[in-house]
This record gives sequence, C-alpha cells and structure tokens, in this order.
Amino acid sequence: MKAKALLCIIAIWILMIPLCAQFAGGSGTPEDPYLVASAAQLHSVRTNLSAHYRQIAEINFSGTPYGGGTGWLPIGTEASPFTGSYDGDDYQIWGLNIHRSSGWSGLFGVISHASVKNVQIWGANVNCEYQAASLVGFLHYSAMENCSVNASDIEGYDFTGGLVSYAYESSIISCSADISLQGHESVGGIVGLLTRSGIRDCHAQFSFSDTWYQVGGIVGTAEHGSIIDCTFSGDMYSLSWSGGIVGHATNTRVVGCSSGPGLMMSGDMCGGIVGQAYIMVDIINCSSSMDISAHLTVGGIAGVMQNYSSAQNCHASGNVRSMNSGGFVSGVSNSTVTDCYSTGNVFGSLYAGGFVNSISDTGSLLQNCYSTGTVSSPEGEIGGFSRGGSSTSSINCYWDMDSSGCSVSASGEGRTTAQMTSPADPNTYVNWDFETVWNWNNGPAGGYPGLSPLPVDIDDPIAPSLPANAIRAYPNPFSARATISFELKEQGSCRVSLYDIKGRLITRLADAFFRAGEQQLSLDVRSLGLTSGHYLILLEHKGIRQVKRITLFR
Repeated sequence: MKAKALLCIIAIWILMIPLCAQFAGGSGTPEDPYLVASAAQLHSVRTNLSAHYRQIAEINFSGTPYGGGTGWLPIGTEASPFTGSYDGDDYQIWGLNIHRSSGWSGLFGVISHASVKNVQIWGANVNCEYQAASLVGFLHYSAMENCSVNASDIEGYDFTGGLVSYAYESSIISCSADISLQGHESVGGIVGLLTRSGIRDCHAQFSFSDTWYQVGGIVGTAEHGSIIDCTFSGDMYSLSWSGGIVGHATNTRVVGCSSGPGLMMSGDMCGGIVGQAYIMVDIINCSSSMDISAHLTVGGIAGVMQNYSSAQNCHASGNVRSMNSGGFVSGVSNSTVTDCYSTGNVFGSLYAGGFVNSISDTGSLLQNCYSTGTVSSPEGEIGGFSRGGSSTSSINCYWDMDSSGCSVSASGEGRTTAQMTSPADPNTYVNWDFETVWNWNNGPAGGYPGLSPLPVDIDDPIAPSLPANAIRAYPNPFSARATISFELKEQGSCRVSLYDIKGRLITRLADAFFRAGEQQLSLDVRSLGLTSGHYLILLEHKGIRQVKRITLFR
C-alpha cells in the first residue's frame, strides 16, 4: 500500500511539472500564486483560468509573437472566463497590441468572480470593430483595483473604455487612464458601460478623443451604479450626451466628482459632470471647471436633469455656450437642485440663463442657489437666473445683476454685487444654512459664499440598484400624504423606511411580519417637519432591498 501511495504522489508530481515550468515559480494558490515574468508566461495564464498569479517583472510584447498582426488573444471568454486573481504588483506591461473584429477585447477578455489589481499598461494599441478596452473586456461580478493605462490608443465601437468595456455587478477602485480614445456609443475614460456596479477614486485624461454618443470622462453610460470621488481633465470631442464624468446616467449616484480644466465640444446634452441625468440620478458634492461648447443644449454641471434626478452641494465655474445654455444646467424637468451655484459666463445663440435655461412648470424645484456669470444672447431670450419656466419653481435663489449684465429673469431674485458678497444684505440668502452647508471662507473670488462638503454615506444601503417599480407611491409628487404599496411574493418580516436623499433615516413606516400579497402603507409627513425635495422609501424583505424615490412639495 505504501508503495502504491508513493507511486501516485510521484505521478501527480510528474504531471505538474509541465504546468509549473510555464511560470517562474509558485503553485497557483492564493497563498503561493504562479509567478509571471515574461510575455510567454503571461500568455500561459489561459491554461489555468481559475488559478492565482503575480507578476514579478516588467513585460514587453514588442518583438514577441503577440506584438504583431492581430496581436494579443485576450484571456478568457464568456464560455470560459478567467475566475482566479492576477496581481501585477505595479510592474509595467508594454506594447499590448490588439486588433480584433469580434469578441471582448483587452489583456483579459472576460473575467467572472475574479480580481485584477496593480496592473500598469503602457503604450497599448487597441483597435477593435466592436468592444474595446486595454485591460478587461467584460468585468463580471469581479473587482479591479489600482490599475492604469497610459500613453495608449483605444479605438472601438460600442462599449469602449480605457480600462474596461463593460462592468456588471463589479467594483473599480483607484484606477487611472491617460489615453487617446475613439468610439461610437457608451464610451468612457475608465469604463464604457457600468451596470449595477461602483467606481471610486479613479482619474482619466484624454490626449485626444473622437467619440459619438453617451461619452464620459470616467463612464460612458451608467445604469444603477455609483461613481464616487472621480476626476477628469483634458479635452473631449463628441456628438451627443457627453459629460465630464458620465455621459448618460439612470438610477445612479455621482458623489464627490470633479472635471476640468479642459474643453468639451459636442452636439447636444453636454454637462461638466453629467450629460443627461435621465432617471433618478443624484449629483452630490461635485464641481466642474470645464469650458463647454455645444450645438443645442449645455449646462455647467448637467446638460439636462429629468425624471426625479437631483443635484446638491455642487458648483460650476466653466464657461458654456450653445443654442440653449445654462450656467449650471440647461433643462430641469421633474427634478430638484438645492444648495448649488455657478460662476461661469453663459452664451446662448437662442436662449441663455445664468443658472438654468428652462424649468418645467410642474414637478421641479430649485432652492438656495445663485449665479454670477455674464449672460448673453445676440438675438434670443436671456434670464439672469433662469430664462424660462415657472416663477414659483425657484425658492430663495439669486443672481448678480451687476456681474451678469442682466436685470430680468423668469425666476429667482436679482441682487447687486454688494448685496450678494460678504457682508451680504440680510434680504439675500434668506433661510440659507450658513452653519453646515454654506460658508464665507471658500467661495468664489469676490466674496461670494462657498459650500461645505455635504456628509454622504457612500456605502448606505439605498444606493440605486434595483428596479424602481418594485415599490409604488401615489400621488407622486405629493404635498402631505401618500400611499405606499408593494407586493410580497412570500410572507415574512418586512421593514419599510423613509430616508432623505443624503441617506439619513427619517422614520420607520413599518417593521413587522407581513403575509404574502399586496400591501399598503400610509405616509403622512405633516408631523415630520420635512421640506420640499426628494426622499427615498426603502423596502427590506428576506435579504432583498428595493427603493422608490418620492418627491414632496410643500
């Protein structure tokens, strides 16, 4: 028996020799990863897609079989994804060359339930007919951290990103891109399409860009995601739906991000942070100094804000010009903007508003905002604060009549420079919070007030991640009372809570055992002392969280 056991051990050892010889050491476990020291060894990662790897030397594809022709064959496919881990250990990878007509492109094609970190790509040339990225084509239920692509050219069609084409249920943290970028739709400096995923502490800059639709400095298109503490600088050229951080967003939070300096030129729906905030997009603690020139619609922070989107504690300082221009946002529809300001100059060939071009007559609210930039239109209509919309849509909002050169506005209140700068006139900034929100220490030049960072729990459980129709509210918007309804497929404990848009709990509406079926709760806010704005209903049942945004008008 002992002899047979010894023979088995020897046989297994002999079988492992070819695999071990493919790498510079290691056994492929998390504790003892395979060691990668050459292009050939990196190519061999595809022979064991579930193992763990660590790079131990700089790798250069130039002069190797992987540097010419169609170039590198990405590691992992949808049928056979990479499921292990790869640690580049901050060693550089030079000369990555990929020219493909189909499939996911990148150093890795598809990774799932995997991790990639500390990978530094330099001098890559990725030119693909569809998806294109330098590091990962499809990031699926995976994590990426501390990776970068530099001095590289990335060109694709849809889902084109500097590092990642498409991220689904994944995280991207502390990554950067310094690239030339070309693509058609869903094109971003870090990731092309971000779905149910989070990206944080990332930076991108473009040496050149030639893009079409849904283009962002960080993310091209974001769906049910979060973009936290990211920055973009450089010039951006596109056709439409372009943002310094994200081009087109739905059910997404953009927190603590900034863009600029740089120039953005596009056709329509352009913003320094978000091009089109389409459905339930929250923009918090963001700033932009991008100068933006577009054909139709442009805003210093957002091109348009629609369908229960919101902006809080944000400011824009870049100059904007287009047919329909707003210093902060061009169009606001069924959305809110609170505690924000703009200082850039606004030019509109047809319409121009110092802060906002137009506000929808119903469902929108601007509160505690101001603008100071010049407002001009050679042949069209202008407004010091807003060019068009209901006069009741703006509460305690102001514009500087002296610096703007404009004495008329559809909404807001005009003040002189002396009345708006420290010490401000007592009839300016009425009911503004100068203890926790506004201050006189870090405002724009000239003595105007500035903003203190808004405390935001970026890991709170109500980050949009589930279908908005799971919970229903009627009426919505509402003034005092609303009915909250939802359906439970199974009986069990259920908690329903009311949060403000900053993620702070206001009250519990229910915390009890419910039988399966249709449920209804009554929400009465008259005793809660709430002000107009967006709020969130959070339903928790059997480990599942569902969220519904509601809008209160008082």
